Amino acid sequence: TFPSGKLDADKNILTYVANPSTGAMDLGVAIKGEGSFSTSDLEGTWHMYMFETDPVGGSSYYAYGNFTVDESGNVTAGTYIPPAGPPINVAGVTLSLDDDGILSGSIDADGGIKITFPSGKLDADKNILTYVANPSTGAMDFGLAMKDGGSFSTSDLEGTWHVYLMETNPMAGSYWLYGSFTVDGSGKVTGGTYNAPDGTAVNVTGGSVSLDSSGVMSGTVEAEGGLTGTFPSGKLDADKSIISFIGNDTNGSMDLGVAVKAGLPQSSEDIGGGGGGGGGGGCFISAMSQ
Repeated sequence: TFPSGKLDADKNILTYVANPSTGAMDLGVAIKGEGSFSTSDLEGTWHMYMFETDPVGGSSYYAYGNFTVDESGNVTAGTYIPPAGPPINVAGVTLSLDDDGILSGSIDADGGIKITFPSGKLDADKNILTYVANPSTGAMDFGLAMKDGGSFSTSDLEGTWHVYLMETNPMAGSYWLYGSFTVDGSGKVTGGTYNAPDGTAVNVTGGSVSLDSSGVMSGTVEAEGGLTGTFPSGKLDADKSIISFIGNDTNGSMDLGVAVKAGLPQSSEDIGGGGGGGGGGGCFISAMSQ
């Protein structure tokens, strides 16, 4: 069952939360199968945001960073930043895309860690890459990478954003949240509401976000109960309609989120036919724990 999802204005990328009948909770990104691709489409610098779960250690957390790829799919530089501990450098790497834009390959990182990508998908505009990965540590990753390029300012955030995120908390485990928030031209968060899996709705009361000239986001969102979510990093795509981000809150939660800008109303035909956070998770831990 899908409580909510949002199709982007280009009608190529669908972000959603879901509830399997097993009792699990999912966050997903679906990319429409259009376009023609080659490995050279990976050339450039990518901003990566991911959610990792470690069955052996029994923990989940985010990581984010940047990596640079040449036209042959070799990662020439890269660094991942975990929520605790030093940055992790990427060493020898080879990635590739097939004709349909499906990613495969592996990355070698500090400490002898190898990260293998069973699958990923590049969007038709060749700016957004979603993927799953298996580090040799036994963990499992879900991520979204946004390509560098374009010129940005905080005013690009003005509008209403539909937010979907996966949150992990030491007290409550991992779960999804979704909702929407509005931002004015100066980056002030003027309102919004987030929904938790138990049906709790929490109002956004304020906050401020900003973009640098590369489209990298930082800021905070405030909600009922005096809770604050902080964004160490996020990235707006070149079309200025999708943000991938990671966040922390005052209850110790960690989030991976995707925000999709509101556009013209969509129809169900857009999913199959032609056509081309947020981070208020901290807002809910208090409500869900009480």
